[in-house]
Amino acid sequence: MSEKWMCPFCNMKSNNMEYINQHIQNFHPETSEKGNQPCKMFKDDNKEEYSILCPRNDCGIKVTLAEYEDHLLAHSLQEDDTQTFTMKPDEGYYKQGMRYLEKMVDTNRMPVGEFYIQRAQLLECVNTGVDDKKTRTCGIIEHLSNSYPKNCHKETIFSLPVDHFSSNFPDFGWGCGFRNIQMLLSCLMSCDQYKKVLFSYMPSITELQLHIETAWKEGFDAEGASQLGNCLHNTKKWIGATEVASFFLSRRIRCRLVDFSKAANDGTHPKLFQWILDYFKGSKTSNVQSSTSSSSALPPLYLQHDGHSRLIVGIEQDIRSKSKNLFIFDPSVKSFKMKEIRYAEAHHILQRTSILRFSLSRLKAKQYQIAFIDGLANDNEYQDSKVIKSFQET
Repeated sequence: MSEKWMCPFCNMKSNNMEYINQHIQNFHPETSEKGNQPCKMFKDDNKEEYSILCPRNDCGIKVTLAEYEDHLLAHSLQEDDTQTFTMKPDEGYYKQGMRYLEKMVDTNRMPVGEFYIQRAQLLECVNTGVDDKKTRTCGIIEHLSNSYPKNCHKETIFSLPVDHFSSNFPDFGWGCGFRNIQMLLSCLMSCDQYKKVLFSYMPSITELQLHIETAWKEGFDAEGASQLGNCLHNTKKWIGATEVASFFLSRRIRCRLVDFSKAANDGTHPKLFQWILDYFKGSKTSNVQSSTSSSSALPPLYLQHDGHSRLIVGIEQDIRSKSKNLFIFDPSVKSFKMKEIRYAEAHHILQRTSILRFSLSRLKAKQYQIAFIDGLANDNEYQDSKVIKSFQET
């Protein structure tokens, strides 16, 4: 029996997907307004699900049909943020979350009863300072360590176990730095060396904002604090590697910064990839303790570039060609995608992990900055580290 395809903008159905694409272009021209490209639906090879290409020229990513409406709504929220940020600089996690929920109800995509449930959960997260763990995916590194294909011609190294935290509607567009801190915490809170100076719970984004402000008040990164107006709590201000370093250093955890600003002629960063390989082999750290005495694995790396940050959780190298791939946890990847990796059968691992693997040609930002954890700081180091320093990798 032929499948029925439905236009994502109306209730028109057809057995022919190409007819649906033609229908979209003819009857929903608004998708190509403002210089956007026509919306188009297609089927990926070797996949059962159908995808749709975001019509916005400043995006253009593929999303599944199930994700499409949420994706467009997220763009709408981001546009609202751009228009209102200068007028409402205090609008942060809670208010953005409430605007999203209100839009969901206004567009008849959420029952009123569900709205009140979601609002109560959002309030609880903000008031208690404890993350609701809605976007957390556990066990990925453990699963990959056991199931990722072994190859005599490839060397694969994964970090210590780390949970993935996806950005959610209250922090869409600005929360990546905080989600990466949560990922790092999920790793370090399981390490005997670090758990004594950390938390017994996972702090929410608003709680992390307060902790970074506390670090500033204690004298950490006075210059960076001034640039952000000495205020993070209840705002949507982006944070970078120096704020991440301030957070960990204020808890007496060494967090070192390394800059990579000299790209090769083709725009790639081979020195960055080599440094990461050396790190996971243990030659860049001085005093890192694993969660188990028998493990030589290290914590993941925080990777910053202009406009976004991610977490490097491993690397693989072809022994013959020396080509390398990074394994990266990106907060912008939805949790259901990460769960597909977590529960993938062995023969699907390579396909599922394609969203994690980054070759040299996929990282072509002008410059990168890495933050890495390197043991506990003594009293002298604690005082000296209040002026954040980074080292240029040459």
